[in-house]
Amino acid sequence: MKKLFLFLLFCSILFSSENRILIHGLTSHFHSKDSSGYKYNSFNYGLGFEHTNYSKKNNRNTQFVLGYSINLISDSYKNPFFFGGILTELRYKINSNYSIASSVYTYIGYKKTDSLSSSTFKYEPIIGATPGLRFYFKNFSINYNFSPSITVNNTFFEGFHYLSFSYSF
Repeated sequence: MKKLFLFLLFCSILFSSENRILIHGLTSHFHSKDSSGYKYNSFNYGLGFEHTNYSKKNNRNTQFVLGYSINLISDSYKNPFFFGGILTELRYKINSNYSIASSVYTYIGYKKTDSLSSSTFKYEPIIGATPGLRFYFKNFSINYNFSPSITVNNTFFEGFHYLSFSYSF
């Protein structure tokens, strides 16, 4: 079964319409510090891989894109955050070099969820969805995502604006 999964993964990567290396970057939180006074990390360095496994043209300038990604970044508390997710995107081709897209990225990850003390950190699963915009120039893109502030099970998640970059190969 493992060999079949690896074979299918290899084929989907080999014959996909697009593979991208993601370079994670800059975050602007709604507040500069959390409720305990800890200053948020605004440089969320990390890498990811994105694979478009389905792409259908609706007309000659608009394209619906569905893909997945895996990522590892430094989170808002400078801790490792591993996550993967599904990207849905409506891409509009302006000309042969430029495109713009609106997207929704739905993800599930595993990260530390407490900022009070390094001895009290617990790793827990986290899920989310962020709307975004992407600006494409040839093989490069600038990706903007937005996440509102929310409270889930008495845990507050600070809202943010997020900027990352990618290269298609």
